[in-house]
Amino acid sequence: MRTLNVRGAFVFAVLFLALACVVGVYLPSDTDVHFSAESGFYDEPVTLEMTCRVPEAEIYYTTDGSIPTDRSDCYDGPITLESTEDDYHTLSDYTGISHEDFMPEENMLRGRVIRAAVFRDGERLGDVHSAAYFVGVDRQSEYGDVPVVSLIMEEDDLFDYEKGIYTLGMAYDDWYEELDGEDYGWWELGGNFHNRGIEWERPVHVDYLPADGSEGFAQEMGVRIKGNATRIYNQKSLRLIARSEYGEKRVDYPLFAENAEYKQFLLRSGGNDCSYAKIRDPLVQNLSRGLRLPTQQSHPCMVFINGEYWGVYSLTEEYSDHYLERHFDIDRDNAILIKRFEVEEGQESDLTLFEDMLTFVITNDMSDPETYAEAAGMLDMGNAADYFAVQLYVDNVDGIPQNNNNWQMWRARTLDSSNPYGDGKWRFVLFDMDGAADLTGDGWDFENDCLTPVLSEDGGNGTYFAMLLRSLCESETFRCQLVNALCDVRNIHFAPERFGAEMSALREAYQPLLPDTFRRFGPQVVLDRGVEEFCQNEMDRLEIYFGGRWHVFPWVMQSALDLQDPVECSLSVEGDGSVRMNESLLEVQDGFTGMYFPDYPVTVTAVETDDSRFVRWEGEGCSILEPEERTTEIAFESDFAVRAVFE
Repeated sequence: MRTLNVRGAFVFAVLFLALACVVGVYLPSDTDVHFSAESGFYDEPVTLEMTCRVPEAEIYYTTDGSIPTDRSDCYDGPITLESTEDDYHTLSDYTGISHEDFMPEENMLRGRVIRAAVFRDGERLGDVHSAAYFVGVDRQSEYGDVPVVSLIMEEDDLFDYEKGIYTLGMAYDDWYEELDGEDYGWWELGGNFHNRGIEWERPVHVDYLPADGSEGFAQEMGVRIKGNATRIYNQKSLRLIARSEYGEKRVDYPLFAENAEYKQFLLRSGGNDCSYAKIRDPLVQNLSRGLRLPTQQSHPCMVFINGEYWGVYSLTEEYSDHYLERHFDIDRDNAILIKRFEVEEGQESDLTLFEDMLTFVITNDMSDPETYAEAAGMLDMGNAADYFAVQLYVDNVDGIPQNNNNWQMWRARTLDSSNPYGDGKWRFVLFDMDGAADLTGDGWDFENDCLTPVLSEDGGNGTYFAMLLRSLCESETFRCQLVNALCDVRNIHFAPERFGAEMSALREAYQPLLPDTFRRFGPQVVLDRGVEEFCQNEMDRLEIYFGGRWHVFPWVMQSALDLQDPVECSLSVEGDGSVRMNESLLEVQDGFTGMYFPDYPVTVTAVETDDSRFVRWEGEGCSILEPEERTTEIAFESDFAVRAVFE
């Protein structure tokens, strides 16, 4: 019986295909163009053949990123794709995309793009097939271990006066007319690129080409301009979005180590750090992992648009309802994400939930334990302590609590007792740390006390989040969390050895790619100073700043928070195990030292291995509350030593 069913299915399939050919109906794969070579890097010229299965059909193709029509070039035989070394750029000839036009002085590396489709009787039958070819390019010497992202799209979708998303365009003229001669800052410049929403999203073909030559992905997506004031820069950040309207509604590829499916991701040009080192955000985010704080994964990539070199970017996770589902198992329909007082995910009424929390904490007396407990039911206090600690340690002048900018908070709308993150509490996420670490200075401003203006009512900082932090600090419970979080950020997360390893990795990945990016996008002052020397100095500035910040920060804290003299904590481990300090998820090993303040006790947690069992805590110069408990509290007045004993 099974054999008859199989034979019947085979006969049916043959008859269906025969009938389809007779009446002119074809399967989707029949109406597609098939290329003999995939997108990628090639040492030798590529002979590209295009085929389809539709009788009496023709293939039309373009080489400029435009969608082919029956008036495009008609394919009549193999096409030889050779090196583009002597080709001139076209997209970089556009002006009016920024407050300062910049034209590259030299031709940049580029590839060739082909877009093709099947036509019969003037009608397109299938999807457009797109590919990018980089011929005669030594990929390893040019980009090393960095992947390439090739974007192919209609030129007008970027630069058209009315609909182009990358240009000043008509929106600038309308804005300038309304300005009526009033003064404005360059960051306030209006333009098409400031328009938002799905109506300012454009279709784009995306090829992701891994560095090792393995299979990446090719997909139709949507693209928007990303950012706020940084949209005015020549090299703009981009958001790529998968939708069923374009094809696949997810990117099913492990862009980052932990996950293999994404709704959207970012190509960040560096934000405010775009014309400096470009790595402030990934540096701070990577070092902040292990705090009670969501961060974005990222890695460098090279971007090309219609085959033209578009410089180095950071391919970055995007915060969204999909992110919250992926990382915290929050149902997307139950996720709320607020960004700068606007609802990014959720319902407009959700903003009231956020404003209620903010108003309650700011206007009530947090020194009252019952009131603070009620606030702790609305706001994750550990997350808030870690968030403020990072912002203040790195002195992020373009974030909160210093200027109410670059903040996002999330929560689950409906409570879910089965999920620890379904408790309805508001939590911060970390993003856009580009204003950190003396961005526009020389790196020597590491002694700057950014805490006092935030924490002191007469310090002149009246932002909502400065008021939030000041109110929370009325509670000794929260003040203890904040002080220890600041210490842990300094002692553990940004400790010299850990910072040095992360800085070296990012410097090795990004610095060789920066000079050509500046040659492509400017600013001219960088080229005038010498681009290689400039890139070297920008990386050096970061090392100077964070090295100095580590040395002086305990005394910055002491002055701003009116604390006792900091003392040194020395930790040793006997046996096979490690220790977590306070609430940091990072484990510290034998030989750890750090500075803490006698004003508040610290908490230690012993971390066993499969082959070890915690026995007890031993200490010198301190008082251990419960020596035989894996987690215990330690009080101290001067330098002290703690030993975790395992067997």
